[in-house]
Amino acid sequence: MRPALAVLLVLGILAAGCTAEGWARFSQLLGLNRQPGAAPAGPPVLPAEPWPPGRIVFTKGTGLWVWEDGKIWRLTDGYLDLQPAWSPDGRKIAFSRRYEEGYSDIVVLNLDTGKFQELTRNWRPLTWAFRPTWSPDGRRILFLSERGSAFLQPWIVNADGTGLRRLAILGDAWGGVDRPSWSPDGTAVALAVYQQSRIPQIYILDPATGQAKPVTSEPEGAYDPAWSPDGHWVAFVKRTQKRHEIWLMRPDGSDLRPVITDGVSRSPVWSPDGHYLAFVSARGGSFDLWVVRLDFDADGDPRVGGVRPLTQNFEVDPVGDLSWTR
Repeated sequence: MRPALAVLLVLGILAAGCTAEGWARFSQLLGLNRQPGAAPAGPPVLPAEPWPPGRIVFTKGTGLWVWEDGKIWRLTDGYLDLQPAWSPDGRKIAFSRRYEEGYSDIVVLNLDTGKFQELTRNWRPLTWAFRPTWSPDGRRILFLSERGSAFLQPWIVNADGTGLRRLAILGDAWGGVDRPSWSPDGTAVALAVYQQSRIPQIYILDPATGQAKPVTSEPEGAYDPAWSPDGHWVAFVKRTQKRHEIWLMRPDGSDLRPVITDGVSRSPVWSPDGHYLAFVSARGGSFDLWVVRLDFDADGDPRVGGVRPLTQNFEVDPVGDLSWTR
């Protein structure tokens, strides 16, 4: 498939605010679950200033890749691995592994030993496990599954694979949930909930009670929430006239601030120090990693700084998730 055609097809999917479940079916249609050969690291991007600190793990093609200090390397290969999430200590990565038989599981890669551990064992077609995210203390992993429900719902499992249970049923008759993000104190989870109109809104879920309440009411939808390391802001994607823009808001939905308004950006993720947002954008004609600097004044109000690419013509998965660690 030609790159330009691929971008147009994916932008069509993004225009609807693609969920993890929808992307799985779309990727199967395009044959993205085939095992790949070796892939080049792509042309380097030369920095005009020092690179942001830390490591970003992301999805490209059928594997996981890591960006660090302007360099990129492949982490996994041979399966459709997507939606990675660093553990709080940066020593493990949880991700969704999709198998050719048509199901997916949550898998944890221990970087110290190189070993993989399956936390779920679905083993039957059309049984999905997506979007893992670690609790701030590293003891639990929240993920999405449709087992026992019509659509994807939030589940939780201990990091050793025990204690599997469903947290809540949200919007189950009309589309389920997507993109969970823990608050830094572990007391709440932001996620997108799809209701009858199929327009997603961001809700805040209390994992202790399973209760959730909406904090956005955007006419065309809000999704891809990402909680800031200090807990004061939630980055998210706001859809307006089929454009996808990255905004900030307070956790209660107030004080909205635009950050990236190019219309073709998704998947924001904060740097551990809270001074950058990485995201995926097609502003250059292909989907690449980009980063924007954020500074905060004495009152805690954000100032948007420079925006620059971290990759160039690298065809990053726009809904495969990013995760950033030190």
